[in-house]
Amino acid sequence: MNKFAYLIHPLEVQDLYKEFPLSKKISKIFIEELSTRIFPFKVFQINKIQTSKGEVEGYFILLPFTTKKILELPQEKLLKKLLKACKMAEDLGANMIGLGGMLSNIENIDSILSKKCSIPITTGYTCRVVTVIDGVRKETKKLKKEFKDCEILVIGQNSSISDEIIKYIASEARYLTWVSNNKEKSEVLFNQILQETGTVIHISKELDSAIKRADILFITDSMNSKCLEFVKEGAFICNLSGDRSIIIELKKTREDLFFVDDAILTFPGFHRWNASITETIILTLEEVWECFSLERKLEIEKMNKIKQWIKENNIQLTEVCNLDGNDGNFYYENANFLDN
Repeated sequence: MNKFAYLIHPLEVQDLYKEFPLSKKISKIFIEELSTRIFPFKVFQINKIQTSKGEVEGYFILLPFTTKKILELPQEKLLKKLLKACKMAEDLGANMIGLGGMLSNIENIDSILSKKCSIPITTGYTCRVVTVIDGVRKETKKLKKEFKDCEILVIGQNSSISDEIIKYIASEARYLTWVSNNKEKSEVLFNQILQETGTVIHISKELDSAIKRADILFITDSMNSKCLEFVKEGAFICNLSGDRSIIIELKKTREDLFFVDDAILTFPGFHRWNASITETIILTLEEVWECFSLERKLEIEKMNKIKQWIKENNIQLTEVCNLDGNDGNFYYENANFLDN
């Protein structure tokens, strides 16, 4: 049976206290420091994840660093711990490794790790983007709106993200705007989309005015969060960038908005996982032994493949959500960690 390993970490010290009650007697400062000295270890195993196309099992390996420590540690030290976790995955017989939480957000760490590890690595980013888009499409129907009739805005200069998102939704989006200052790249994409789908993309340099009209915003790069103050009531804010600070303040003041950065999927047998873990499992089921999602890049071909595999494995897109940095990898309430 093929196997996967998924590398996880706690968000904060409080999460470690919940998982290991005896550690409450130790101060947070000491726990933070102690965590840098502890080797990664296996926290649980899933023996049966079954779909119509096969069955796999998986191991969840914990790096005890909190999000704060991950951001503070020198990359060399973090990489050393990650390589130990990958070696553990290899010893357990894993064929695929997924990176969870902030482990997939550290710049270039996934690419560096993939070159040093004998097992393929994935961040799950492709599945995350596809399921967020498809999930928002479903959510708009619940609000008695049609995705094709919504004003959709894609914000970002990153060609490997914003371009591919536009290609993915262009065939059904009537009102699609891309905020870009790159005239040459904009013209190329404009002509390509027009030729392939017949959709006319509106290219704008005026972010403020575009935001005021948008029903759905896909944010793919870091941006000035003050611009989001002009978002219209009831809009969907889909933050697909690596910068979670963009919407932190906005969430405190705009309860009328729908914040989305992840999706939850249900497998046959009622296992429920977030998009990142789902991609790791799907690649293992499909025996796709390659580094599928790295460096926050997208390819339309891979997006379509993930969507196809989700359907073929009878995996249901249950909901979209905002997890504030917790990708469900460490304390996901609805996962049955003790299943055998």
